[in-house]
Amino acid sequence: MEHIIWHFPKPLHEKRKLSELEEQKLFYRLAQDFTSMLDREVIINNHIPIDFNKRVTYIYYKSVGFQLTIALKRDWELNHHECDQANLKICFFMVEPKNIGIGSRIIKHFIKEVATTNFQYITLDTRDEDGRRFWKRLGFSPKGDLKDQIDWYLKLPK
Repeated sequence: MEHIIWHFPKPLHEKRKLSELEEQKLFYRLAQDFTSMLDREVIINNHIPIDFNKRVTYIYYKSVGFQLTIALKRDWELNHHECDQANLKICFFMVEPKNIGIGSRIIKHFIKEVATTNFQYITLDTRDEDGRRFWKRLGFSPKGDLKDQIDWYLKLPK
């Protein structure tokens, strides 16, 4: 009887997570991506280098009519919803003009890029109905069952 050895190719959609250095470069590259999307210069942390060695690293992307502030939390004690996972929190997001799709394009691109990192979740607080509708369309959901829940999250695809 002939012995057959099967060789299966790796899946085409297999995703490799970025190294720590590649992750850091990604957060700088996002400013260039946002600049292209908005057609105006987006700066990071008022041109001060990002300090990735803190328990919580804050990154501020800013331009005329645009601001995105995020917090990178790698310390499990700081992640109250999933204590063994690193998460990224959107602290503030604003884009002008509203209701023409720019904000959705920016956040979709942001989610796609951040999904290649070692972060497992994106979290945020949202208080108003318009904000909740916006984040829900992008895949976010409330952490609890309460109607007025302000904590929302998105589990990043693996």
